[in-house]
Amino acid sequence: MAEPLPYEIRTIEDLVRLLQTEPQWVERLRQILFTKQLLQLPEVLERYIAANEERIAQLDELLRESRQRSARLDELQAESHQRLARLEELQAENQRLLAASQQRLAWLEELLAESQQRLARLEELQAESQQRLARLEELQAESQQRLARLEELQAESQQRLARLEELQAESQQRLARLEELQAESQQRLARLEELQAESQQRLARLEELQAASQQRLARLEELYAQGQERLNRLEELLLQMQQRQDSFEERLDNMTRILNELAERVTKLEIDVAYLKGGFMEIRAMLRAGALFGRNLRKARAVDMGELADQLYEAMEAGRITDEDLSILLETDLIVHGFSRDKEARPMYLTVEVSYVIDEYDVERAAARARLLQKALSVDTIPVVIGNRLTAEAHSLSQTYKAQWILVKKPT
Repeated sequence: MAEPLPYEIRTIEDLVRLLQTEPQWVERLRQILFTKQLLQLPEVLERYIAANEERIAQLDELLRESRQRSARLDELQAESHQRLARLEELQAENQRLLAASQQRLAWLEELLAESQQRLARLEELQAESQQRLARLEELQAESQQRLARLEELQAESQQRLARLEELQAESQQRLARLEELQAESQQRLARLEELQAESQQRLARLEELQAASQQRLARLEELYAQGQERLNRLEELLLQMQQRQDSFEERLDNMTRILNELAERVTKLEIDVAYLKGGFMEIRAMLRAGALFGRNLRKARAVDMGELADQLYEAMEAGRITDEDLSILLETDLIVHGFSRDKEARPMYLTVEVSYVIDEYDVERAAARARLLQKALSVDTIPVVIGNRLTAEAHSLSQTYKAQWILVKKPT
């Protein structure tokens, strides 16, 4: 048997108050009225918020990398500003790009704030809808209870009518058998008429209860229609939110593409600056060969590649090196000639590779070209690498190839 209502419901406020006092009815009404998609709406919103937070984290990471690269670019531009006018133009271009990126990032933050406000509004609408649906669920449960009560009353009335028919049949039998007791039968018939009148009154009361139940059912249907209308509006709001989310994702993709292009430009600029620095260090090493290589050789001087080329061509014609070996030797950054610092003062050559950051590839090239030069001229050679910084791999490999390395500080 259904649980009776604590009080009669006449307004929507009564339904809300009933739901507040009976919270177990809320979930039942929600399961009846909400679609599967609406029940899954909190989970969908959580996934959407998680996806946005992940994208925002990725965007923050890209912004952090862009700022780090920008700081590195500023340092490189400040260092090369005194020597190359071209780097000033690149620095100006990079600053314009950074300003544009910051403006777009600010615009993106405004979009994120607007999205969060709309999500908060959507949560409020959903909470309001859940409260109203819970109220409707309570009304429906109350109507079911009253209908069950009406069925019980109808069953009771049927039992009383059956009993009345039994009494009437018994009375007829007694009248047929006991004519002498007619007076008593008349009294019993009068009682029967009273019972019939009472039954008629009860039947009239039952009809009134049925009419009241019909009115309440009509009110419940009206409330249900209002709930459906509100749910439809909520679905429209969700659809608009999805469209705005698609637009936001498209703008986020554009922003990511712009940041990637900026990162590519910064990387290219770093490569260009490293190339220019390497070229500058190569020129500096050539001009200051005596000072840089004085620890290794006496009377150290940079070899004129034109003069050396004649000797190398003669070695190729003599079969000591191949044409490919000749090309490799002519691409050497710098070759230094001098004499050993021991008593013998033997003539020696240094095959020098210049790079701003010395890696294992630079050490391998210097060692390979030293072997080729020794093979071509039959003289002692030493591989040397010059740069501003030496990687751990290059340091380990230089010990393997017995190559010397020289670190040149940035000029002040």
